[in-house]
Amino acid sequence: AEVLQPRETWKDKDAYDTKAQDLARRFNDNFKKYEAGVSPEVRAAAPKAG
Repeated sequence: AEVLQPRETWKDKDAYDTKAQDLARRFNDNFKKYEAGVSPEVRAAAPKAG
C-alpha cells in the first residue's frame, strides 16, 4: 500500500527526497547529544543521510 511507501504519496518525488535527506540529517545532528548513552546497535539503526 502507498502508506507503507511514503515517497509514493508525494507528487514531487524530488521534493520528497530532499525533505527525507534533511530530516535524516537533522535527526542525526540532534542524536549526537544522546549517542554516548546508547548501545552500538541503537546507533547503527540511525537513519542514513546521503
